[in-house]
Amino acid sequence: MDIDEYQIRARETAMYPNIDNNLNYTLIGLAGEVGEVMNIYKKMIRDHQGVMTEEMRTKLIDEMGDIHWCMAMAECEIKIKSSEVMKINLDKLRMRRESGTIHDIGRDKT
Repeated sequence: MDIDEYQIRARETAMYPNIDNNLNYTLIGLAGEVGEVMNIYKKMIRDHQGVMTEEMRTKLIDEMGDIHWCMAMAECEIKIKSSEVMKINLDKLRMRRESGTIHDIGRDKT
């Protein structure tokens, strides 16, 4: 399955509380899912000296899937295909690498 097919199929599972303003819902959900991934990672460091167990790996995969879902739905809300977001991102990173500023990812260079 490619990323755009995923986005289309994931949209079929979306059930929102407010049909008119779902960007908030998807972005808040994204933040929550990232928090869940980080909590699993924290426990890996705290309880297992940074060694990933198979159970933790399974949980991470599950939560990363939720992150993908939230991203795909947020992209739907701003009316862009996931593949286009990915292309834009890679183009930006390629330009940064070519200009020698790849180490400045996250900073606005304008």
